[in-house]
Amino acid sequence: MASLYKPTIVTYRLPDGSYRTPDGKRVTSTTPGAVRTVERSKKWYGRYTDGNGKTVRVPLSESKEVARKMLAKVAGDAQLGSVGIGDPLADFRGRPLLDYLEEHVAILRANGRTEKHCLKARGHVRAVCEGCGFDTIDDLDSDTVTEFLADLRRGREPTPLDPSKEWYTTAEAAPLIGIAIQSLGDLATIGLLPGPAPQYPHPRKLLLHRDTVAGVIARRCRGIGVATTNRYVGAAKIVPLSRTPRRLMVITMRIETTMTGTWIGASGGKADEIATMPAATLTDTVRT
Repeated sequence: MASLYKPTIVTYRLPDGSYRTPDGKRVTSTTPGAVRTVERSKKWYGRYTDGNGKTVRVPLSESKEVARKMLAKVAGDAQLGSVGIGDPLADFRGRPLLDYLEEHVAILRANGRTEKHCLKARGHVRAVCEGCGFDTIDDLDSDTVTEFLADLRRGREPTPLDPSKEWYTTAEAAPLIGIAIQSLGDLATIGLLPGPAPQYPHPRKLLLHRDTVAGVIARRCRGIGVATTNRYVGAAKIVPLSRTPRRLMVITMRIETTMTGTWIGASGGKADEIATMPAATLTDTVRT
């Protein structure tokens, strides 16, 4: 039977109340001048018997009412588990979702996925978990994810810029845009940013014009389109992977009645299949 109790805690201190000696060692019962202190734990503990008949002691809560409910839940789960009705995810519920994400990325690498694909998959999943506030398995909710994706498509108000500031470093512009510093620098280097060309006061420093930063912010605030959020399916439907002319075979069937001389009588006949190869037909082949 489950029960609540407060264990007795025995500690040893020096006369000045410290738990360690001047040389840094823990005060024990053998330490000269140690004072023995006995007190009750502030937290309630629970005692119950699991499915294997073993007595289990678990710390619960400082509130007796809350501790009673927690003990009823823990003891009830143990009894259900003893007859095979336990929660199959009980051992996984307390683990952070990001730990499972790292394991998933490791599996992708082991299966031969490119590093770019692994990093992109991890970034997308992490963005959803952080944006929706998912920490454990119990937090997962499809409606929350749907609302999060809808917010990405709706867009937002652009961040106002300082009118007196003409040039921004990537470290200054990246937080305003909402992008990583390295990613912003790569976009500027390969010339994918709008506005005036960036300046390089020295090889390790890159400056972006105010018009460039404002243009990128405006683009980011328009929201993410469906083709971006559904990039795997959308890209496959927009651009076919092959336009190779193909010859499509046409098969026709002809049935002829054939008289037989058996005692059963005339049979239904037999089917002859004729396959013809027409001229080449231009087709679009899409693999999703």
